Amino acid sequence: MASKRGIETETGEVRAALASSDLTVKEILDILRSEKDAQAFDADAVAGPDHIRLAFFHADKAFEERRNLVRDRMLEVLLRAAAARQVADAVKRIGIKDPKRIVIGFKGDAKRGDSLLKRLKARRMKWGPVDKKAENRMIEKMVLLQLE
Repeated sequence: MASKRGIETETGEVRAALASSDLTVKEILDILRSEKDAQAFDADAVAGPDHIRLAFFHADKAFEERRNLVRDRMLEVLLRAAAARQVADAVKRIGIKDPKRIVIGFKGDAKRGDSLLKRLKARRMKWGPVDKKAENRMIEKMVLLQLE
């Protein structure tokens, strides 16, 4: 079920927050490793919030159907978001490059998002207009990976 801010999956509502952090990439990743159901992405490689929501959905589906490519669910989300089969390729395509321009994908409500951003010393930024063509191309790549 979709709401204005997230997509409900079997394991919770998925949200995506565009943000700017004062931490280093390593510090962000270290914090997120201790979090359940949260992943960071390079904002310039994300086609929009639905791109991230769909990556979580496909990762959950892959685990449910035992088609996951890796054992870690959040790494599976990264792979699905990048439409990649190898973690190194996914990190190159959609991993954080600049902590000042990140997207945090997470399961939970807005309160959890605020808590995550606080831990990451990050300020929420406003999403600009979504390039629907780029978003559709990325979603198509993700679906093709799902079908393989």
